[in-house]
Amino acid sequence: MNTRSALEWVILVLVILDVMLLALFLILHITDARLVDPEPVVSEPRAQVVEDVTAPEDAALQPGEAEQILGFGDAAGRPSQSTLTVGDEQIDAQLVIGTFAQRGGPDFSLYIDNEAFRLTENEGRCYVAASGNAGTKLYLELTFLPNTDAASVASSLLKSYGAVSTSAGEKTEAFGGHSAVHVTGSSAETDLEAYAVSVNGGCLTAVVCVPGNGGGAVDTLRASVDTLVIG
Repeated sequence: MNTRSALEWVILVLVILDVMLLALFLILHITDARLVDPEPVVSEPRAQVVEDVTAPEDAALQPGEAEQILGFGDAAGRPSQSTLTVGDEQIDAQLVIGTFAQRGGPDFSLYIDNEAFRLTENEGRCYVAASGNAGTKLYLELTFLPNTDAASVASSLLKSYGAVSTSAGEKTEAFGGHSAVHVTGSSAETDLEAYAVSVNGGCLTAVVCVPGNGGGAVDTLRASVDTLVIG
């Protein structure tokens, strides 16, 4: 009996020691985990929120002022009807007038074939575009850029039109009754031609966009461009 009781006591002591060691191990593990610095949380950068954006300094329009370009301005006594010479053909054309006066720019006028082309204006830009779906690729665009000049504008003028190549240098030519810087360029499917004209208060630009398969309408548009007069 005494021998069994002693053995039982030894086993009981060992069990108690195991429980104490296990408890000590758990305490040390928890303490170590608390001492280790947590990994930093990396958050994705947020886009900067821009508030109170002001209009560009050269924006001449007043807040809430509706811009009107087409149908206004002075045509300097030009007749309302004329003809365009396209190859061996004479095409009836009507005078179109417009003005960039609200931006501090000049008046302009030109003759167009009303059956083949239409007029639109959008955000300070005036378009003489081919009728139908062709108008997205065959058009003349006129706009006025205040507080700049032709030399500053011409070198980069065609980049915003998708031009992948441009003429090596700019040439000066007569255009619209003024001296203009003339640049040419092209994209994958379109030929581009631009004129930058320095006028009082800024620069008027004219961009002609011509697709590779424009056909006879291209010659008609170029004939209209030749009649442009910048006031």
